[in-house]
Amino acid sequence: IYMKIIFLDFDGVLHPENPAPNQLFSNAYMLDNFLRDYQCQVIVTSSWQFSPKYQSFLNILPGFLAKSITGETQCSFKGNASRLKEINHYLHMKHLSNIDWVAIDDKSEKFPDNFSQLILCDSLTGITEKQISILKNWFDH
Repeated sequence: IYMKIIFLDFDGVLHPENPAPNQLFSNAYMLDNFLRDYQCQVIVTSSWQFSPKYQSFLNILPGFLAKSITGETQCSFKGNASRLKEINHYLHMKHLSNIDWVAIDDKSEKFPDNFSQLILCDSLTGITEKQISILKNWFDH
């Protein structure tokens, strides 16, 4: 089976970067709606994966998104292109080469300049229809 992976950050993607309590995961439904129609694995890159409350946060995510999350990168790196290093480490550890993947993130500095596999979100808004249409385009090609 041909698999696609979305590497997902939370802050600045599923909600604005510094969310008010009522904004937590306020944009998660957009990704949830996408995953209703497109099946792929979601791997969490967010620093939330290191929180003791991580599992309880996953439980409040909408259904299709929650079900699509199959793991976490389980590491973090410092410096230039740190998120890409994290993703490459995960792919290496899982023996996944030649796999089709994108990262949804709000921090371009965690990737090389003009990195084609990054779907960049605005930290202030999080994911919008613009990023969802880029995702659909990636999926359909």
